[in-house]
Amino acid sequence: MKTRRVFALATALLMLAMFLPAAVAANEYTAQFGAQFDDTVNPDVNGWELGDLGKVMFSEGEATTLTMEFDAPVKFGGAYAAIETDFPYADGVYAALLSIKLDGAELPINAQYINQEGLGDPRGVRVNIRNEWNGDIPAQPVELGDAPEFTKLEVTFIVGGQPPTYTAQFGAQFDDTVNPDVNGWELGDLGKVTFTDGVAATLTMEFDAPVKFGGAYAAIETDFPYADTVYGELLSIKLDGAELPINAQYINQEGLGDPRGVRVNIRNEWNGDIAEQPVELNGTPEFTKLEVTFIISASGGQPPPPPPQKPAIPAFDPNGTYKAYLGIQSENWIFRDGWNTAFGLNGSSWDSYDAGNNFFGLSVIRDNQIVKKDGTFTDAVIAGNGTYRVSLTGFDFESDTRFRQLYVSTDIPGEAEEVIFTDVQVYIGNRVVYTFAADHLTQEGGFLLDWEDYYDIFVLNDWNAALGGEAGLFGYSVPTEGEIYLEFTVEGFAYDNGAEPPASPGSSAPGAASPSPSDGDGDGGGLKPWVIGVIIGGVVVAGGVVVLLVLKGKKN
Repeated sequence: MKTRRVFALATALLMLAMFLPAAVAANEYTAQFGAQFDDTVNPDVNGWELGDLGKVMFSEGEATTLTMEFDAPVKFGGAYAAIETDFPYADGVYAALLSIKLDGAELPINAQYINQEGLGDPRGVRVNIRNEWNGDIPAQPVELGDAPEFTKLEVTFIVGGQPPTYTAQFGAQFDDTVNPDVNGWELGDLGKVTFTDGVAATLTMEFDAPVKFGGAYAAIETDFPYADTVYGELLSIKLDGAELPINAQYINQEGLGDPRGVRVNIRNEWNGDIAEQPVELNGTPEFTKLEVTFIISASGGQPPPPPPQKPAIPAFDPNGTYKAYLGIQSENWIFRDGWNTAFGLNGSSWDSYDAGNNFFGLSVIRDNQIVKKDGTFTDAVIAGNGTYRVSLTGFDFESDTRFRQLYVSTDIPGEAEEVIFTDVQVYIGNRVVYTFAADHLTQEGGFLLDWEDYYDIFVLNDWNAALGGEAGLFGYSVPTEGEIYLEFTVEGFAYDNGAEPPASPGSSAPGAASPSPSDGDGDGGGLKPWVIGVIIGGVVVAGGVVVLLVLKGKKN
C-alpha cells in the first residue's frame, strides 16, 4: 500500500509539473504600442491599427521589450505615444519606461508617468512616452518632436512587481578627540539605508556617546547608477532634531560600486569643483542623533516638478448660468477637446505650437504643428431649465470614416446631483441618427460621464465599452457637408430658460457664462443662446408644440 501511495503521489506531482507552464502563462498580460505617426512620411501607418505587430505579452515585474519593424520609414507626429497594457491598475502600482530606441539609437528618458488609461474594462496601466492630451503630466517622459524617421522601434518597459532598491551609506570624518570610537568610514549598517528612484529617503544614525564632525568631508554615497541626467538633492540634515542650513547642492560619480554610483555631497573640501559647500559643518555642536534626508532620481537632471494644482471646483449655483461646448475627435485625430483639458479653453498644450490656441476651431497635429481646419462651432449658454444645442458646420474631416469621440462638454460641476440630463439627440449630416432615452443617462451606464470633475455627455467614445467601443451604438457616415449637432434637455436649475433667475446671495458660479475670447467675433464659433424649448411644469413648449416630458433622476 505504501508503495502505491508513493507512486500515486509521484504521478500527481508529474501531472502538476506538466500543467504548471499553462498556469504561469495565465498570468501573462498584453502590452500594445499606440502612437500618432506623421502620415505624410508613411500614409499606411497611423499608429492605432498596427495589430499584433505592435503587441507583446509580458509577466508582472519583468522587463519586456516591444519591437516593431516597418517596411518603409515612419516618423512620430502628433501628441501621443504610449505602452497600453491590460495589467490591473491600482494606487501605488509600479511601472516604468526603461528605454526607447529608434534604429538602435536610444532616446533620453526625462521623466516617468503612468495612469489608468490602458487596455480592457476597467482600463489597465498605461506607460506614457509622450501625452500632450493629459494636462496632469508635469514633464513629458520623452521628447519626440525632433525624433528622426526610422524603420525599427524598440521600447523596453516594466509593469508590476517592486521598484528596484538602492543602497545609501553615510560617510564622514569625525573629531576623534570627542569620540575615538567613531571615524565615519567604518559605521557599517548603522550608517546605511535602502531607497528607490524618485522617493525621498532618510538615513538615521544614533550614537551611544556624543560625536562631532571634524575634517573636510561628509556625504551620502550610493550605488544608484550615475548619468549626466541624474537628479540628486540633499533635502535636510538634522543634528539632535536641529536643522542645519543647506547652502548649495552638488552630486558627482563618487559613490558605491563599480562603476561608482551617485554621491550627494554635504561637505567636500577635497573636490575643487565645488563652488560652494552645501553645508557648513565647522563649528556644529556635538550630537547623538543624525538625520539626513535626500532624493535621487533618473528624471532628467532636475527635480521632479510637483503635480499641477487643479483649480477648485466651484459649487453648483442653481441660479447661475453655464456653458456647453461640442467636443469631437475623428478617426485620424482631427479634434476639438473638452473645455477643461490640455487642449481646452485655456489648455497648456497650445503653448507648444506656433498656431497658438485654437479651441474655438477644429485642429489636427501634422509634423508636430497644429494645423487649423475648416469648421464653425456654435456652443450654448445654459441659462436655466431647457433644451439646448451645440453644433458644428462647414467642417473638413478629410477622408476620415468615423468619429472616435462625440460629446457635450459642460462646466457644470459633477457634484451637482440635482442636475438631470435627458433626451440627447444625435444629428449627423442631414438626419437624426440616434436619441438616448432618459433612463440611459447615468454615470454608471457610461452615457453621462463626469470627465475631469465636470459633466460631459458622451454619445460616441472608442474607449467606453458601455457606448459600444469603436463600433458605437448606432450607424452613421462622416458627412462632407451639412451639420453635426447634439441636442439635450437639462433640469435642476431654480429657474426656467427665459425667466429671471431668483435672487440669491453672492454671484454666479465661477464657471458661469461670461463673454468668451471669441464670443460674437463671427470667426470661431463662440457661445450662442441655442434654446429649443422651455420646461413648464413637466411639459416642453417648443415652437407652439406641447410635448410631455418624463423626467427621471440621475442614478448615484
